[in-house]
Amino acid sequence: MRWRRLFPEANVQHLPRTTSDHNPIKIKLSSHFVASPHLRPFRFEAMWMQHEQFNEFISDVWGQAAGSALDKTYQLVQPLKDWNVNVFGHLKKRKACLLARLNGIQKALCRGSNTFLSKLEISLIEEYNCVLEQEAMLWKQKSRLQWLQEGDRNTKFFHLTIIIRRRRNKIERLKNNEGVWVEEAQDIKGLAMTYFEQLFSQEIVEHRDLTLPKLFLVIDSADLELLEKDIDMAEIKRSLFGIGGLKAPGVDGFPACFYQAQ
Repeated sequence: MRWRRLFPEANVQHLPRTTSDHNPIKIKLSSHFVASPHLRPFRFEAMWMQHEQFNEFISDVWGQAAGSALDKTYQLVQPLKDWNVNVFGHLKKRKACLLARLNGIQKALCRGSNTFLSKLEISLIEEYNCVLEQEAMLWKQKSRLQWLQEGDRNTKFFHLTIIIRRRRNKIERLKNNEGVWVEEAQDIKGLAMTYFEQLFSQEIVEHRDLTLPKLFLVIDSADLELLEKDIDMAEIKRSLFGIGGLKAPGVDGFPACFYQAQ
């Protein structure tokens, strides 16, 4: 586990056999591809909801937005990105800053008692614990492990599961129809597009004098009335709150926990 955390992008390649009856194994410590941060889609971070100013911020932005609920949700994306940078801040930097301040205060208290510094120390410890809770929520959301209990702050375990999942899902190369390995990003993209275009297309065949059998069931009037009834908002709410809060988000990048909380 420690090795995997040191080399999260490491991968194994099996080389052809030559003189031996065993395939040589080549371990590459880095990936062939480098991710582009500007191409990543927006993803809402559940840890933001633990910030004391979050609810007020969402209310202000939502009230100023126009259009449907979905339109307003999309209009939250850029303000949330700015709020994350300017208000919420970087977790590692916040942790380092709090620990540095606590270190200085505790050294000063060793030289003599000070009521102001003692109260400040308690306040900073509470803030530090809050940051730890936010960090645990970050890793829990990214790891997508639903069986862990609320309040578990085993961030090393969360981090490792994320590394393993990303490594398992990452494609380093593909073999084309000629049996040749393709490793360049554009070639892999083209190969994948060609495969799915062929998979989901077919030749058009004309069928003349086609007689369709009576395979469609008759829908009774009670079922038809059920299909035509008005939308029940209470039913929608029950469905929304029945979704796991940290399940994969929708196309807007917001998981169910955001709507459940707001």
